[in-house]
Amino acid sequence: MSFDGHNLPAPVDWQKFERLCRDLWAAIWEDRNTQAHGRSGQPQHGVDVFGIPNGERVYSAVQCKRRGSSADAGEVTESELREEVAKAQNFVPKIGGAFILATTGPRDAKIQRVARILSEQQRANGQFSVHVWSWDDIQAEIGRRDSVFAQHFADLIGTVRSFDREHSLETEGDVRHPTVRAHAGAASSRSAQVTEPAAVLEPEHRAQIDAIRRVLQDGQPTMALQQAEALRARVWSAASASPRAHLLALIGHTKLALGEETAAAKLFVQMVDHTPSDPGSQANAALGHLILGSNAAALAWAQKALAQAPTEATAAQVSVLLDPRPDADVLATYEAVLGQRSELFSALADRAMKRGDIEMGKRWFLEALALAPDDAEVLGATGCVLVDEISAVAEVRDLLTAQERAQLVRGIELVGRAWALLKDNAVRKARLAWLVSGAEAKRLLRAPDAAATADEALAVGGALPELIALRAAIASDVGDHQRVCELLEKLPNPNVGVRGLLAAARANLGDVAGALTAWEDLLACELPLAIREQAEQNYVYTLISLQRGSDARCTVERWLTETPDDLGRVLVACDTASRLGDGAFRDAQLNRAVALARSDTSSRLLLRLGDALMRAGRPSDAADIFGLA
Repeated sequence: MSFDGHNLPAPVDWQKFERLCRDLWAAIWEDRNTQAHGRSGQPQHGVDVFGIPNGERVYSAVQCKRRGSSADAGEVTESELREEVAKAQNFVPKIGGAFILATTGPRDAKIQRVARILSEQQRANGQFSVHVWSWDDIQAEIGRRDSVFAQHFADLIGTVRSFDREHSLETEGDVRHPTVRAHAGAASSRSAQVTEPAAVLEPEHRAQIDAIRRVLQDGQPTMALQQAEALRARVWSAASASPRAHLLALIGHTKLALGEETAAAKLFVQMVDHTPSDPGSQANAALGHLILGSNAAALAWAQKALAQAPTEATAAQVSVLLDPRPDADVLATYEAVLGQRSELFSALADRAMKRGDIEMGKRWFLEALALAPDDAEVLGATGCVLVDEISAVAEVRDLLTAQERAQLVRGIELVGRAWALLKDNAVRKARLAWLVSGAEAKRLLRAPDAAATADEALAVGGALPELIALRAAIASDVGDHQRVCELLEKLPNPNVGVRGLLAAARANLGDVAGALTAWEDLLACELPLAIREQAEQNYVYTLISLQRGSDARCTVERWLTETPDDLGRVLVACDTASRLGDGAFRDAQLNRAVALARSDTSSRLLLRLGDALMRAGRPSDAADIFGLA
């Protein structure tokens, strides 16, 4: 596409100019991992865009300088150029290829001369070369990159194509024989009915693929998938290997965003059937095999990709996930090549979560968040791990510290920000765990909007058993026992937690006999410790409510005989004695509990014992126990 005599307007603000430069140099360098450096307000070290040109193993970089209008008189000065070169020396990892100062100003011979001199000096010291690109140079390069033009100047496509056609006809009139022009006209009329060769269609294919990719990046994968599938049906038979691979990647990533992981993985694996030596295809194949559980194949393709493109982010992530070495060694290896990348820290976090190390997972996700504070996936994952860590604590301890409550608030904020970034309903459904984490955190904090968040999760995800159970737990916390029964009574195959909630709700609504039967059925099951303790306590309380105090006394005595060192059961015996008015039995069990507390590490039980001692008028003993907790 030619722009001779037809100037493109420079972007109206520096952010748009920076995005244009990122996409342009990604195309020039043939490096799909070319990125903008940092975000607004962070130190840039003279670099706005960085990447590794195809065939090279070192970074090159671009500094973007917008000068006002598309080609104004504001030329880059020598001092500006020298200052930016000096800043770029501090970029990590070091720039080893080219440093380019890209400007919307006009071409300037004086500054080009300075750039050549600086290049010679830099090369003599084994450092990067220096170049200045004016808007004339940038515009000419955009003319060779249809996909970049389509991304950033879509509103001018019709104008420029019309200009191209007019310019082409003028040239043909000067150099071509009339007979040739006649045959060309016949060929043009046939082209509407006959498929064009792949070599002719490829630039347009790529421009269309890039346009659909923009829809995906804008957070609308459902629309992107529809457009990509339509494009595939229309052009697949005429497309060459590279556009086919790009289409498979695009459709795969839309499916991945929609939660269709297996379908996405199969498409990624197919990419290497078309472009087996392309590092991007190899990296996607590695990801596909990883999702499908073929770790050996995943690692093999990732290593092939990294051999050609050491900074290929997807391949690096797969390699990090499958690296058997300790985290510190893995980090040292990959950070030396990739620098500090959110993808690296996210992969380290996933490793930690896979091995059950939630503390280390939290650490790595927070590192990733610091580098990508506006990335929905990083926000959502970090928020979820913050909530999960405290949820695990709440299972064994009722009271949360101020620090733990603050972590829940932070988790709610992060998942809320992540959720707000999602535009596509199908993506929301695939990321439902974020909303559920927010609802769980609000439940633990007794936040007034916990029920509203759980209701939103039900509206998005449908009547999933885990969502219904969460909503019932929130209703139970606020004493809405009728709502608990409405939610849980029709739930098929309820788990032990659900059965416990339902039994408690029935008891609170006056159906004591029904609650007793539910507790008996529940205690006949294999239960987690915390649920068993709560179920046993509620069972004896229900017996007392039915005026069966002697049965309650016999039950706790039997439990104490079975497990005499079980502090939880001793505390149930204390409470039972108090309710029955048996002070001697209560005091004997309290003394027994105090002795057991010296070797028990459950803060939840120690706090319960401290409360029981306070109620029994033994504040000094209670203070000692609270100190242990």
